[in-house]
Amino acid sequence: MSDATQGPKVIIDAAQAGWLALGQWPKHRALCCWCLPAAGATFAALPLAAPEVMEAWNNLTAGPKQAALPGTVDDLQCGPRTGGEVHGGEA
Repeated sequence: MSDATQGPKVIIDAAQAGWLALGQWPKHRALCCWCLPAAGATFAALPLAAPEVMEAWNNLTAGPKQAALPGTVDDLQCGPRTGGEVHGGEA
């Protein structure tokens, strides 16, 4: 599966897993011991797929403004150091 289709697939899978797991309670007054771990694993895949989804989005769209996850290297404002500076700006 390509990265471009992975994002929508993971989102649809998570919505379907939540719908099926929560739909059991009104109908059966019980939660399935197999469906809950499967839904949990599906929801755990959402943040794991986010970097690949962002990369696919950046490859599909053109322009100077690209999406980035907060706290990644893209957000750092580090430039080249000059002279004998250390990280805090003190020599």
